[in-house]
Amino acid sequence: MSNKTVVMIVAVALILFGFIYFVEKDSMSTDDLSDRDDRVFLKFKRDFVDAFSLKGTSKKELSLVKSGSANEGNLTWTITTPKTLKADDTAVSTVLSALDFLLKGRIIKEADATDLEKYGLNKPRLTGSFEMGGVTTSFKIGGDDVAGKKVYLTVDGRNEIYAVEKDFLKSMDRDLGDLRDKHLIDGTLSEVVSVAVNRKTKISLVRDDVGALWKIMRSGESVLAAQDQVNELLRKVGNLNVESFVADGAKDNELKKYGFSGDDAGSFETVFTSGKKISILFGKPCEDSKNIYVTVAGSGTVVCVGAQIEDVLDRPAGRLTETRLAVFRNDDIEKLSINRNSKTLIMEKNSDGDVWITPQENISLDQDAVNKLLDFLSETRADDVLIGSELIGDLKDPVATVKIVRDSGMGTSILEFYNQDTDAPILVRRKNELAILSMNQSVVLDALSSDLLTFREKTLHNGDAKDIVALEITGPAAQTLKMIDGSWALTKPVEVKVDGARVRDLLNKITNLNVVKFVAKEALSEYGLSDPWAEVSASLVKISVTDAGENDRTDQTTLTLQIGAVAEDNTRYARFKENGKTVFTVGDDLLSLITHPLAAKDLLQINALEVDKVELSKQKGAITAVLEGDDWKSESDDLDSVTLKRLLTDLGSTRAVRADEFSPNTYFERNTLTIKLYKKGVGEAEEPIVLEFGAKSSEPKEDGYLARRSNIPVSFIYPSRVVDEFSALIPEAEKNP
Repeated sequence: MSNKTVVMIVAVALILFGFIYFVEKDSMSTDDLSDRDDRVFLKFKRDFVDAFSLKGTSKKELSLVKSGSANEGNLTWTITTPKTLKADDTAVSTVLSALDFLLKGRIIKEADATDLEKYGLNKPRLTGSFEMGGVTTSFKIGGDDVAGKKVYLTVDGRNEIYAVEKDFLKSMDRDLGDLRDKHLIDGTLSEVVSVAVNRKTKISLVRDDVGALWKIMRSGESVLAAQDQVNELLRKVGNLNVESFVADGAKDNELKKYGFSGDDAGSFETVFTSGKKISILFGKPCEDSKNIYVTVAGSGTVVCVGAQIEDVLDRPAGRLTETRLAVFRNDDIEKLSINRNSKTLIMEKNSDGDVWITPQENISLDQDAVNKLLDFLSETRADDVLIGSELIGDLKDPVATVKIVRDSGMGTSILEFYNQDTDAPILVRRKNELAILSMNQSVVLDALSSDLLTFREKTLHNGDAKDIVALEITGPAAQTLKMIDGSWALTKPVEVKVDGARVRDLLNKITNLNVVKFVAKEALSEYGLSDPWAEVSASLVKISVTDAGENDRTDQTTLTLQIGAVAEDNTRYARFKENGKTVFTVGDDLLSLITHPLAAKDLLQINALEVDKVELSKQKGAITAVLEGDDWKSESDDLDSVTLKRLLTDLGSTRAVRADEFSPNTYFERNTLTIKLYKKGVGEAEEPIVLEFGAKSSEPKEDGYLARRSNIPVSFIYPSRVVDEFSALIPEAEKNP
């Protein structure tokens, strides 16, 4: 194929594509036309209407044209007749929808001039037209039908008359006020940097730039404004919608009658970052008394807007004053310092900006504690606001100062706290402001601390749990554990299998201890650490490889956690013996691990398949059961064999809640239940497995009984359900003497 032929084919393809795109893009498919067969305007597509005009009962023509498109997000309708004005999108949409969905109703075919006169179409009440794809379609609306529910309509170029719903006339019969844009101002007030409200109150608001904090100006001095209140004011004024249009092109002398001067007068003056200014004037009530007269200075247009805007404009300056200590987002703060009791604590974000540290000691801080302080500073509101330079002159030296540094370029805030009287509220001043905030003393003092211990990271990292090879615990449950051949073993006071999960939990808690709170830098006698209530001593061995390729185990250390007296919140004071004198408190999650044996929770389990005789006894009854074939039998013949078989299986699969103590002697004097289990093929001389269940656990949430097994010197807490169901199998003594 020659190049000339290829060029010709491409040219034909482009012409065909152009025809399809530009000529056929507005057309409808056969299915679309079939669906609209009952519509007056069969081929109407509202998105492709470029212009329309209406002339109704007011006898004044309205013409509108479209620019832009909805797809590109710049669709705009403009009124061109009788004057150029921005159109109201909602009103235009209503007109187009009415045209789109207009149904034919009853049809008078072959209509002539006589019919046009009969149905009022020779002198129509309304004429209209719309342009779509370069084609203009015109229509007329005449009189009502006999019932008064429909109106007659004809479309130019057709010899048919349609009786359509009367609502169509209402949709089309519009005046200029109906179709023009109802927004008082074009755009929003988001880029305003200056506001002056002059009505019953006079307020001046300024900010350095868009996004900066608003301030109230008073005699050259500033007070931080309530940002939410100012934003609401701007939003409500910026979104003011016109209820009705009163006049256009009014001269200055004509505006006086609307109350834009005098007692009812008010103004809302704004300055944008671009230097553009808008002044909105508010006048007296409109004739309907539900609205007030408003005009934008220089526009000559007078409108009525909802009178509720007065509630926003007339808010007192006090309501616009910020009652929070500071206004910021936590993520915007890069540095924070607290000076109190002659001590200064500096907190700042690390180089990555995601972790709070203190450069004074170069350690990480408790992120939650720092964020809690930031939340206090940005969310706590004052009980009262006092304003006046004379009040500031009476203030003495601050008892605390907080410096808040925002990200680069966002500024710095300094808060000064004054305690005039031990029983009086604390006074807070944002430095260089006239406002003084009055706040509850205890709330402030509880939140502000210059002590590093308050903000120190609560997790103490003291090594790797995998390096621990031995563990010695003294106190309520003294015991020794060692790593033997890669597994943990309990070696003292007894040698039994260990609860691996609890041991690993304890090792992790020792090497990465979560502190409840830090208490002091010195271990005073009141903390009970000179004679500890308990100690956990861990031996750590780090294995390294020598040049000869052998494992070197000489790097050994000891980590000892000392636990002392009970604190006020029922935690206990503690410290690491080797790592200094800092005292902190530890909670139940750690204490429960060291106050009980770390024995395995499956030591009470038995193999039900090995048992062929069971003796059950309690204080008021006993029963003996023997396995015969697949069924359990007793002398009384009232034994529930199925339940007993299930419960024996439960004994083989149910784990204890936890180990309780070594060498148990108490709580078993009056047993709740005793179970003796005899193995198959073993004579009477062979000692049975004996499970004893004593008193209920003192912890209701554990829902278990004290339990022990013969030849295992450890007691456990065992789930109540199994014990109670075994007990229910035993008949009372009077039934089984």
